[in-house]
Amino acid sequence: MDRDELHELVMMLKEELAAGRLQINSALSIQSLENVRYSNDGKVDPATVDSAVRALGLAVRAGRSRTEAKQIPLRDTQISYFEMVDKLFGKSFSEMRQRGLDPHNVATSLAADSKIVEAFEGDLGEISAGVREFWSYHGPVVQAHLEELRGLKSVFSGDISPSYLSNIACSVGLYMDTVVLPDPLLQLIDYSSAPGSFKPQRLLFYLAKHALNILSYRDLALADVEPPIVIIASGLTSDNNYQSVLAKIADADVIDHCSKLFGRPFSTLQEIMIFLNKLSSISELVSEVVDPSRLLVDAEWSGSLPEQLQKYTSKIKSEFRDPSTRDIGQVVLGLVVGRMLQANDALLHSSRYGGSPLIDAPTAWQYLLWKYEYDAERAAEPRSDMGDVLVSNAVQAEGSGELGLISGVPPEVLIELRRNGAMADLREVIGKGLSSLNIASSTNFSDVKKLVISNIDAAFTEHERELRDLSSSHRHFFGVDVGRWLVVGGISIAAAATADPVVGTIAQLLTMGLGLPSPVDLSKQWKELQSKGESLKRSPTGILFRHLKGRFGFS
Repeated sequence: MDRDELHELVMMLKEELAAGRLQINSALSIQSLENVRYSNDGKVDPATVDSAVRALGLAVRAGRSRTEAKQIPLRDTQISYFEMVDKLFGKSFSEMRQRGLDPHNVATSLAADSKIVEAFEGDLGEISAGVREFWSYHGPVVQAHLEELRGLKSVFSGDISPSYLSNIACSVGLYMDTVVLPDPLLQLIDYSSAPGSFKPQRLLFYLAKHALNILSYRDLALADVEPPIVIIASGLTSDNNYQSVLAKIADADVIDHCSKLFGRPFSTLQEIMIFLNKLSSISELVSEVVDPSRLLVDAEWSGSLPEQLQKYTSKIKSEFRDPSTRDIGQVVLGLVVGRMLQANDALLHSSRYGGSPLIDAPTAWQYLLWKYEYDAERAAEPRSDMGDVLVSNAVQAEGSGELGLISGVPPEVLIELRRNGAMADLREVIGKGLSSLNIASSTNFSDVKKLVISNIDAAFTEHERELRDLSSSHRHFFGVDVGRWLVVGGISIAAAATADPVVGTIAQLLTMGLGLPSPVDLSKQWKELQSKGESLKRSPTGILFRHLKGRFGFS
């Protein structure tokens, strides 16, 4: 800390004390502050400022910054974010929507145009500076609001952004209050500055693909509901201290994973590297594998393990700047290290925002489950958030053959549900019976998926029964078959609704001596049935039923 900064810190402490906003209970801290002296130039003498004053000053400054950040509305930061992304890819996004394309198609087309790639490479420095400048200002604002935000939060991890095939918030948002999506632009720009990063053509492809995808979340992020359905945050950080902590935590998981993978005890990464460096070919490495299931290259790839390793090695060489040939041992170790860094980053970031990790990539999800497994083996007690983690990931598990059932809810429907105050009912429907499962272990993910399906199916079955009962009620009033006096009923309802004396007289003449309900009684009963019907339609289950009934076998 330089002298000017130290002077400002001490002045801020005195200002807060004078205003009555700060109370110091520690006699030591009070004495330390009284010991501060000033030099001839009017600034504090650093030699008189001890660690107690410095620590107090930093804490107070952080608190003041947090208070100031919360004064800026969260929605304003989200509006500004989408304006920034729109300036870069808004035109491509509009064309994509008009032509019925997807982010992958458009990004592929952009990256295939050499002139566009050349222009992008020339503008990359300015784009990077703009994105970093945006988050240097708005990042603390979003974080301050997220830390204050109550409710269940899912923090997306495991990839740059969610799959473009479906809107993850439209499924997870039926159970969790808020889905936090890290900004894909900042992640890619941070990564592009590292040695051996993407070639310009591939960087443009990934930037375009993920930016176009994130623009599809604009309506949900800007919807005027509380709590917000989607929040875009700064996400990954390039802070060296964070990266160092992350690497240390991940090392233990890498050691555990490789020990199980190769069936031999490793105690350090150095031991693993020495062992792998002796393996000169893919076939030689595969022959040392004891548990092939833990050498997961890509959950969506087919083929034998040697074929997948060959494909992965070729992919690395084609996409990254580093042209050097990597030994297969280094490739596999890099794969495991990268995935375990990713899993730990998911947990750290979700903890930072007071949420639980959300992953829609099957490979990243499996490594996160392994991370949970290794943590459980080392810890005396299981994690307390496993229920929310498993349910929120089960709801959107598109890659599973037995799920992908809730991914079709349109954004406007989710917004409608929120405005109707449906979150408590939705969570009760989806998570019903969760407490009866043993969710301390991540291995029970399949049980949670089956429970979610069963719960939704049961809710829809009950809803259909209520609709049938209501439909039957429409045909009978006071036990009288509507078909016998359909015209009379119509006239009676019209009379009660319009108060037309002529219509009312006709209705009275038609009903005299027939033992039918009076126009007033009939109108009251009809309105009650209409109200019940509207209530059913507006209920959380009713809204979901209209959009998802086909997936559950309802007509």
